[in-house]
Amino acid sequence: MNRPIFIAVPAGDVALIEEMQRELAQYATIRPAPANFRDINTVKLVLEIAGQAVAIAGGVAGILTYLQNTRDRARAAGTRTGVALNKLGQPVVLLDDADDALLRQLIVGD
Repeated sequence: MNRPIFIAVPAGDVALIEEMQRELAQYATIRPAPANFRDINTVKLVLEIAGQAVAIAGGVAGILTYLQNTRDRARAAGTRTGVALNKLGQPVVLLDDADDALLRQLIVGD
């Protein structure tokens, strides 16, 4: 996974932002997005996985599982997360509308 993943979370959902930062920190380095990617409606995070192949594979699996669980939890509650993901040069993927194959392609594919 060479390119970082950008995650945009609705700015008003402080609980989800804090949860994502806490849960994903064990799998990737998380930092705020550069100023040219910011806006007032969302909090954008940048995920970068670094390390050897085994650590990268574990990080990818952990991130994928977390995102799937977050999406499924919102669906079960009849709500939407409002989370959007992308890599530079690729289209934005809405977590609520993404199936497992699309999430996997976004996170693993380069």
